[in-house]
Amino acid sequence: MSGQGLMVVETGSPATTQTSCVGDDRARTAAQIAVLFKELNERIMALSFNVPGEMLGFVCECTSLECRVHLRLTAEEYRSTHANPRYSVISCDHVIQDSEVVVATTDRYTLTERIGGAGDVTACLTADLWRRLGTRND
Repeated sequence: MSGQGLMVVETGSPATTQTSCVGDDRARTAAQIAVLFKELNERIMALSFNVPGEMLGFVCECTSLECRVHLRLTAEEYRSTHANPRYSVISCDHVIQDSEVVVATTDRYTLTERIGGAGDVTACLTADLWRRLGTRND
C-alpha cells in the first residue's frame, strides 16, 4: 500500500512482519491520534454484549488529544462505519476540511473519510491495528 507522502516498510520474517507507515509529520501525528481512539473503540466493541439495537458509548475519533466527546452508536452502526480503514466516526463539529470529507451525518455522529496523506497513513495504521487485534477478516 502506498500513496502520495506514504511509504510502507515491512520488516521481519513473514510470521513476524511489522508494518511501518511513513508519512509527513503532520499527517502521521493526526493519524496516530485518530487510530488511538479507534483502538479504544475496537476494545469497547470487543467487551460489549452486542445486543441488537442497543446503544453503546464510543469516543470521538477526531485528531485532537484533548477531545472528550462521547458518541452513541449501535454495534451494527459501528461495524458499518468502519468498513473502510480511512473512515472515522467523529462529533459533528470536529471535521477538518483539508484532511477529511464527510461521508454521512446523523444527529449523533459524523462519518468522515480521511483523504490525501492523512488518509493514506490512517488506512495503513488502521489496517495494522485490525491485524494486531484480529478484529477484521479483510
